Amino acid sequence: MALEEICSHGEDRVTLPTLFSILTSPHSSASSDLINIKQALCTTLLPIPTLQFHAAHHIQSVFTSSDPSIQSFEAAEAMNLKIVAKQHLRDNFLGLYNVQSFNASISHHQRRTLHLLALARML
Repeated sequence: MALEEICSHGEDRVTLPTLFSILTSPHSSASSDLINIKQALCTTLLPIPTLQFHAAHHIQSVFTSSDPSIQSFEAAEAMNLKIVAKQHLRDNFLGLYNVQSFNASISHHQRRTLHLLALARML
């Protein structure tokens, strides 16, 4: 579900706190459990090779998953770290598979329409 949410934001990217609030209910566990869940979310997403991590107002704007400065939820939150799925994963979310291998070109309008359909599927 986390990957689906990340892909649903397209190129706009999503912050970890935003993603966390989408994935959890407002009546979730005690605050100590929430800290563990937040860290588990961060730890689970970092090794996924089709995700990229960006911090707009930081000296280093793009981070690798192994970068020590983004290993904790709190550090990522403080940096306003944003997550974006690579293009081929976002294409899969839209129902487009092997687009590059077929040399298929999808117009911006067609891609936007597919994105809206994908969002409607999530409801």
